[in-house]
Amino acid sequence: MATAAIHHWCWCGNLCASWCSRCEDEWYCSPEHLAMDWPRHRVNCVPKSSWSSSSTSSSVSTPSPPMPPCVSPEVIQTPPRVIQTTKASFHGMVFPVDGERPKLIPVNLLGMVHEGGVVDWQPVLAPILGADAEIASMIISTGVGGEPLRFPLQVFFRSNFLADGSRRNHTVESLTYGKARHDWKGPIVALKYSGTRLSGYANITMADLPSLDNVSVAPSQFSSPAHVAITNELNKKYANRVLLDIGLCICVFDLIWVGEGVVKYGDGCYWYKVTFRMVVFRPARSEVIIGKVKSSTEDGIRVTLGFFDDIYIPRDYLPVPSAFDHNEQAFFWLPPHHWASAIFVADEPPSTTQLLDTDITTRLYLDRNEVIRLRVERDEFYENEPGPRKPDIGQPGQEDRVEDDADRKAPYTITGSVHGDGLGALVWWENTEQDVMEE
Repeated sequence: MATAAIHHWCWCGNLCASWCSRCEDEWYCSPEHLAMDWPRHRVNCVPKSSWSSSSTSSSVSTPSPPMPPCVSPEVIQTPPRVIQTTKASFHGMVFPVDGERPKLIPVNLLGMVHEGGVVDWQPVLAPILGADAEIASMIISTGVGGEPLRFPLQVFFRSNFLADGSRRNHTVESLTYGKARHDWKGPIVALKYSGTRLSGYANITMADLPSLDNVSVAPSQFSSPAHVAITNELNKKYANRVLLDIGLCICVFDLIWVGEGVVKYGDGCYWYKVTFRMVVFRPARSEVIIGKVKSSTEDGIRVTLGFFDDIYIPRDYLPVPSAFDHNEQAFFWLPPHHWASAIFVADEPPSTTQLLDTDITTRLYLDRNEVIRLRVERDEFYENEPGPRKPDIGQPGQEDRVEDDADRKAPYTITGSVHGDGLGALVWWENTEQDVMEE
């Protein structure tokens, strides 16, 4: 095993980390000290390539070679010792061979924990790319517009996909409209780094995939600037639309790249290839948002933000203790300082029956149109598949109608909670800050 360079000493008595680049046998602390020692060292300076197993040193009387430079060798260091292993799972993005768009899948990783707490993560990709495949990877650290990515991507693929019989990847072909720089074949997997240090991974989302689209501009819009007309067309297509695993599209944020306009045969429109960024509504887990109570049932509360109505608070996520008042058609919460009644068991929340027997003046209601503060617990996407129209049996002879909105599941829903300090109706906590300051 090689010895670390700092263990060598120069003839002057100082530690050194450089050697003679010709023989790689004499060590010096600086090029100047090599020059000072050259009259002595040149006699024994034998090139390393001429070393033989029969002799480890040689004194040559050949003409003195020119003095070689003093360089730092590549020091071989013993890798840190692995003290334990760990496992993790993150969302990765797979580009299937026979598909039109990528999918999010869980990817298992095996971590080697070294001394000092450094973890070396190795994705387990054999089930996806093939058990017999030699896997290669590349790191994408800049976006399509040249901007640095805050969370770089690592793309894994078969290292010999051009010659191992892999089929062409139709997902990549569909995303790039056949304009990819390489003829990608076989399945491809992308993971997202947790930062620019490339030391760990995080869950990837569809928002990490740049949006590339074809946009047509009608002749009626030729009088407008190209970027204005393109932005209008993109807003018509995406605004107020839910994209699977991305969120509710609000509007176009900016255009990153716009290709040259092309007129297709038999079509008077300009067609542009565009890369753009979209403002998307998708609150993070544990994020606190403010909305209004839209309706209440025994199962829970529905909240609206004005532009988004599919926020639900199940009764299990209401403050404890809570109950549903059928007369008011609203939930109410009984604060702890009202538990002192003799009908309640000490240190135990009252039951629903006991709550409904309480004085109405002690209840804090979540009425309709009440402004509330809630915490996001989770969100869920659902892709409604097209199906046959439902006949209206109640009115014979009427044409088939499209199924009611109530029969269709919302494409994007958020589950929230108002169980916690500061959550619930804003009026509940109006004087809290003032009371705390007075105390």
